[in-house]
Amino acid sequence: LLTKHKGAFGLDYPVSIRQLQLPDKTDKFKAAYRVYSMAPAFQLPEILQTPAGDPSWAPEIWRYYLRTHPDRRYKEKAEELTAGADLPVAKAAKLIEWLNRNAIYTLTPNHEEKDGEDPVAPFLFGDRRGYCVHFAHAIVYMLRSLGIPARIGTGYLTDLSQSKDGHILLRMSDRHAWA
Repeated sequence: LLTKHKGAFGLDYPVSIRQLQLPDKTDKFKAAYRVYSMAPAFQLPEILQTPAGDPSWAPEIWRYYLRTHPDRRYKEKAEELTAGADLPVAKAAKLIEWLNRNAIYTLTPNHEEKDGEDPVAPFLFGDRRGYCVHFAHAIVYMLRSLGIPARIGTGYLTDLSQSKDGHILLRMSDRHAWA
């Protein structure tokens, strides 16, 4: 690690984290550790019956993950795109599939946004050009409008092409957001 962190982290699902000894002659790194992670992969039929949320959540957690956007267009769009789907996972899959087919991922969306305005609206209801934050928020706003708990997750997205000797250097450009 180049900076101090409160805790160690691993990509996807870390199954093992072990701190390593730093070399004596380094002042560049603050800590080092080895992480073994798993990346689960599921097909839609395997998870279709999975309920949304966690029945053990306290009411305030449910309220937080179901807080809707005040713009009714998110609900209208979500209902239009999920017509015919009755299970939460099926609805989520329809929203994702629609964005995959109809939106363009770009780091330069060039939306005209005024201070204090919703930066996701010009993406979803406009030219559908955006980056991870636009996609993630659009999905979360639509899922919540359908009564499906959702949140934004942030972290890093990289691949093994960035790996050197089993190590991955995470850069600022590797930051990412997911629904």
